[in-house]
Amino acid sequence: MFSQKINVNKRVYIPILILRIAMGGLMLQSGLTKLLSGKFSAAGYLQNGIGPFADLFSNLTPNIALLNNIVIWSEIAIGIALVFGLFVRLASYGGSLMMILYYLPYLPPTSGWINQQIIYLIVFIVLIFSGVGYFLGLDTLFIGLENNKKRTRWIFG
Repeated sequence: MFSQKINVNKRVYIPILILRIAMGGLMLQSGLTKLLSGKFSAAGYLQNGIGPFADLFSNLTPNIALLNNIVIWSEIAIGIALVFGLFVRLASYGGSLMMILYYLPYLPPTSGWINQQIIYLIVFIVLIFSGVGYFLGLDTLFIGLENNKKRTRWIFG
């Protein structure tokens, strides 16, 4: 399941490494753009949902200041983690959760079932299982910890 147990040709990691860095850059840019603009609000997105989960997300708007900060700082943290290859698996779990939460308020999707959130979700799932954090990433520094404490396996890689 995890790459360090599988003898994989390193050339396989190059495209996944590029995918990791690109996705990290995308998330970092998105978070920084929201932060630096000072105008970001998820209120419209939450209030205008359609479908079975719309009311659930609309009811979150009283906490919009907190939610805005969670979105911004989560995107920044995920972006930094992926770019530097640190806590790649944990960041990818977080990114997957974000994409699911971005997808649910608008079911059925008006732009088709396969949209950018689904593509991003697939990228995050690939990163979860690829172990690419160990290939030119800071997660390499924690291989010893992971080997000693199996519970940390869901964080690194």
